[in-house]
Amino acid sequence: MRRSQLLSYLDQLERKYGELPSILATRADYVEELESKEELLTRAYMLASTFQDAGNQLDVAHSLAELYIEEFQDPTEGKVWLERFGKQLEQTKETGYLEDYQRLRISIERKWTG
Repeated sequence: MRRSQLLSYLDQLERKYGELPSILATRADYVEELESKEELLTRAYMLASTFQDAGNQLDVAHSLAELYIEEFQDPTEGKVWLERFGKQLEQTKETGYLEDYQRLRISIERKWTG
């Protein structure tokens, strides 16, 4: 029930403000299908890039790196998004994601290179 209310609220926000990276990424957090999550996050990242919104680029790159490494078990896309995530960390100087970055980096090394 709460999930459907939240998704309905996101629909209202999207009608009012248009498609924004933060709305798409939040929607992705609440959909169950991995393919839908992937599609929403990819669109969110592209929009954030278009808007030069480094904060949302960082958040979404983090989510996509986790999705590809942990859910899809896809080393190719996992490495791509982990690299983008790392670049966004450097650009934004954000420290709150450093542990997640290290965890994902170690995970990808253990799974596919070691």
